[in-house]
Formats: sequence, structure tokens, C-alpha cells
Amino acid sequence: MSVTGFPGYLPQANEERTQKLRNLCLYLHVGELDTGWLAGMQLMYYQFRDAGLKVHFTVEKGQHHRLETFENEGAARLFDQFDTVVLTSATLAVGGRFDYLKQRLGIQPANEKVLPQEFDFREQALREKITAVDAVLYTHTHADHILGIDDLRPLSFAHKPGRLPLYADPGAAEFLRNMFRYIFDADYKFGGLPQVEMKAIEGPVELFGARFEPVTVIHGETPILGFRFGSAAYLTDHSDVPAESLDRLRGLDILFLDALRYKPHPTHSTVEQSLKIVDEVKPKRAFFTHICHDLPHAATEATLPPGVRLAYDGMKLEFEI
Repeated sequence: MSVTGFPGYLPQANEERTQKLRNLCLYLHVGELDTGWLAGMQLMYYQFRDAGLKVHFTVEKGQHHRLETFENEGAARLFDQFDTVVLTSATLAVGGRFDYLKQRLGIQPANEKVLPQEFDFREQALREKITAVDAVLYTHTHADHILGIDDLRPLSFAHKPGRLPLYADPGAAEFLRNMFRYIFDADYKFGGLPQVEMKAIEGPVELFGARFEPVTVIHGETPILGFRFGSAAYLTDHSDVPAESLDRLRGLDILFLDALRYKPHPTHSTVEQSLKIVDEVKPKRAFFTHICHDLPHAATEATLPPGVRLAYDGMKLEFEI
């Protein structure tokens, strides 16, 4: 038997990744006051439970991001009854220290393996020398699109005495205000919080002389937003694009589309589906994003028609806005 202290967020929690956890007994822990993680972990719990995994979800009363209930011998209630324990980044620190395995379990040296996190805005920003963000436009409120809000904190300070504007449709804006109350409802006098303000999208957004036009797409059963700006458009996380939205995507230089994989998916577009959209609206250049490991880069690109390519981390493009 094994137990995984799971942080509660599995990027692209598709069927294949979920299946790899099926033989584990998952324990999800979150502090009651940790509003930045609580909703996301609850959603992940329901997804794992509905998939038939052995999963236990505990909300630690009165706790913040650091769970003080795990200090010292308190951690033994998780580990002593198991033959094998797999610790993830959210459970490695016990009592603020990272030497628990070595001291508590007598492993000298501990058998450690570090798995890099593929979604790390900080490292990407440092690599690409991003020193300023002028505005943020949200497409929808799924965890992988909103939980990086705290990474905006150092970039938002340049906007003082103003605030970095965040744009979302009214429902998404309300969700974000509720989920991140520590930011939007805070009366904290000593700094440290992201200096941001939420603005509801009621129509096209005019920013810095450019016009950002919301384009409705369907993500599973949920209408969310993509955006057209000048001669480019960016649509991610869509399984369908309504006809009226297709009409707003004509005459483009650049079009980004969701193309998760070849196999059908309930909430994401496939390569075949996105190629049909490209054929319909005929942009000069199309780039597929939100691609998973099922699409080896070079081999997939070799099958794509001229003018269609896979997007990649660090891609830079020029176009008329």
C-alpha cells in the first residue's frame, strides 16, 4: 500500500495521467484559510473521486498555507501505517524543514528525485526577460488559468500608485474576487499583496491603442472567451467554436487554436478539428497550442499542412495589432 500527499492540482489531469494514480491511496490536504488552493483542490478531489480513485480530502480547520498540524510527530499519522510513501512538493516540508524523511524514516541518504513543474511563470519570465505586464485578460476560471495570480505580485508593483488591470467576463470576475479575497477584500497596510484591480469585460476592450475583441468558444459545456486583437486571435481550451465566432476570425494573419491531441476529448479540440477551423477561416498562419505529450513536436509538424505549426515555449511573433 502506498500513500501520496498530493498537492491537489494535476496539470492536464487527463485520463492517462489519472490512470497512473489509480493504484495509490491519495490524501489531499489544504488549510481552511488557504483560499488560493481550497477551491482548486476541492475540484481535483471530485475529479479523482468520480474517476474511481482512492482519495481522501481533508480541510485542516484554522490552517493557512502551511499546515502546522503536520509538525513533529503529527506527521506520523500519515506515514507510519504505510509501506511506501510518495511525497510531492506540497508535503515535503514538515514543520518548515525539508529533512523529515532523513530524520524520521532513517533514510541516509534519502532517495530523492526532483520532477520539474512544466508550468512555472517565474522561470519563464526570467528566461524571457519579462520585466513588465501592462494588463491581463482571462479566458476562464479553471485552475491552470488563474492560480498564477500571485506571480503577478512583483510585476504589479510598477503600477503604483495605480494597479495592474485584470479583465474577465462578469461571471469570471466575480469568481476571481471570491476565490482570491485575500487580494481583493484585503485591508492590509504593509504591502506584499498583488496590486491589481478587476475589470469586467462587457464588450471590446481598448488597451494602449489596441482593440481586444472577446470571442466566445465552448469549453466542454461552458462558454468561455478567446480574443481577437488586430490581425491575430488567441483561442485556447475549446471543444467547439460557434459559427458566429468563426465569422469573427476571418481575415487573420495569425490564429492560435487549441489542439490537445488526435484522440477526441470532451473539453478540448483535436488536431483534426482545429485543421477544419483553419480550413474554414483561412488565416495566413495558424499555431496549435494546449498540446499534450501525445503530439511529438517534429513528427506532428511533419504531418501538418503549410502555414500550420505547433506553438512552443518562448515563441515570438510579429503582426499588426
